[in-house]
Amino acid sequence: MSASSTVFAGSIPDNYDRYLGPLLFEPYAIDLISRVKNRNITSVLELACGTGCVTSHLHRSLSEKTQITATDLNPEMLRVAQKKVSAKNVTWATVDMQNIPFPDAHFDLIVCQFGIMFVSDKPKAFSEIHRVLEKGGLFLFNSWNALENNPAFFVVDKVVNSYFKNLTSLGGGGSEVIQKPANL
Repeated sequence: MSASSTVFAGSIPDNYDRYLGPLLFEPYAIDLISRVKNRNITSVLELACGTGCVTSHLHRSLSEKTQITATDLNPEMLRVAQKKVSAKNVTWATVDMQNIPFPDAHFDLIVCQFGIMFVSDKPKAFSEIHRVLEKGGLFLFNSWNALENNPAFFVVDKVVNSYFKNLTSLGGGGSEVIQKPANL
């Protein structure tokens, strides 16, 4: 992400988690984690973990032997996430997904909820994700769809923007599952 990326600081991360988490992130976190069932997962990288909505579900759904590395570009968001999920098998790091500081083929699951769409160099981010994903590993992510395809979010966006002029639009949501072929 670029240096001009939005930084959430002060009370914003707590309010983001309290008010937006249940509405915008929780249902999609449950959807993402449901796609992991019946898989033998030993090492997870969560990119753009935000305030830990998905991290919390990963921790509850996977074996306590599974190592979870939850990352975000914003340390203040990580601070909120760490308050929600305190476990020996979860580690936290400030990471830009365009420059992932882990060895090649290190994770068998990579998860990114609503983060990939904010990356300025998506090919670089996907290249990094591919690099650190094991052969046969799974990459789960979701992204907002266009507002015109999500009527409820379209209305919310219009109302919010009528009061606050310089906000970025919200969008709608959807999930993708990508499995890295074992022969790559």
